[in-house]
This record gives sequence, C-alpha cells and structure tokens, in this order.
Amino acid sequence: MLLGHSYGAYLARGVAAQVGWKVDVGSSAFTAPTLIVAGRRDSVVGVADAAELLERYPHATLAVIEDAGHALMHERPELLAALLGDWLDRARAGQATSA
Repeated sequence: MLLGHSYGAYLARGVAAQVGWKVDVGSSAFTAPTLIVAGRRDSVVGVADAAELLERYPHATLAVIEDAGHALMHERPELLAALLGDWLDRARAGQATSA
C-alpha cells in the first residue's frame, strides 16, 4: 500500500516488466510525505520491492507489518488503521518522515 502517490503506476511498471512491455512512470522523485506499508509475508509485491520505493520517495515512511501478507486491509485492519491515523497526524504536524 502506498499513500501519497500513484500506486497504480508502480504496479503498472511491475506488470509491464513481467510481460516485456515498457512503461515510463517518470524518473523524478516524489517529494511529498508518503506512507509505504508492506506485509512481511507479502508474496505478491514483497517487502524488498516496498523498500526499493524509498529511493523514489525521499520523504517516505516505510512500515512493515510482520504477521501479514498482501491483503493488509483484511488481515490486520485495526493495525493498518492505527498506522494510517498516526502517519496522518504526523504528516499534518510536518513530521511524517521521522518515523
């Protein structure tokens, strides 16, 4: 889950790479506060891919949920809601990147 920028563009690039298509999602960094959330057991996207996003999102916070996979909203809804609430509070206060 990526909050703050187009996760669809990220997915499109991944799918395109698997089937041999070229998709240009831009090369510039997205500088607004961003929350990246990944499940440690995610076999669809993977934690390594989520961590890779930090290069393109210099003001991002990465949260890894240890006992969850790809369906975070279904597997750990209360924890995800708490993470989002905390991140939004910090983003409003201008502290979203100081996890």
